[in-house]
Amino acid sequence: MRNTPQGWIDAVRNRLSYANVMATIAVFGVLAGGTAYAASKIGPNQLQQNAVRSKHVKNKTLLAKDFKAGVLPTVPTVEATKTVTSFLNGWRTYDSGTPATADDAPVRYWKDPWGTVHLEGALTNANPADDTQMFRLPEGYRPQANYLNFAVVTTGFSDFNEVLGYVQIAGEQNNQINPSGFVLFLGGNREFVSLDGISFRAK
Repeated sequence: MRNTPQGWIDAVRNRLSYANVMATIAVFGVLAGGTAYAASKIGPNQLQQNAVRSKHVKNKTLLAKDFKAGVLPTVPTVEATKTVTSFLNGWRTYDSGTPATADDAPVRYWKDPWGTVHLEGALTNANPADDTQMFRLPEGYRPQANYLNFAVVTTGFSDFNEVLGYVQIAGEQNNQINPSGFVLFLGGNREFVSLDGISFRAK
């Protein structure tokens, strides 16, 4: 009979007692309680240095506050764009002439986190002479060199009359007649003078 399943069950049942059952329950209780205790009590002081590796950390669970200062790269701050409002010698912001697009190409500048100044917008003047100052950039937004020349798009009073024009920006070390920071019109058509795409390293 003991070689049959029922025989084994009967043999085990005959040896069961209240003490055996309680002892088995106690063993499981100690094991379970010890695991729970360990899970609740293990902290940084119980872990060896470098014991926790990246493979032990669930993806997308760490926050920036979980890292030491300086470990994570910082995101560069981009400054706000500045608009030129003061012009010289009759120059002004380009206006296409329609009310809905008045001053539709404001002259603006900004410096990126790497120290490069960027210009955008367009100017117009009814009757300028060449080599006239259009406006002035403030300190911190001027070229490192004595001066820089840029080829720009210009048009006449007809959009089909496009001519390559030239703009010069006087740098911080400029000792010529134009002081530092002045933006000059060197030549080209005057109805529309674009500054888009002009960029340079600031001093």
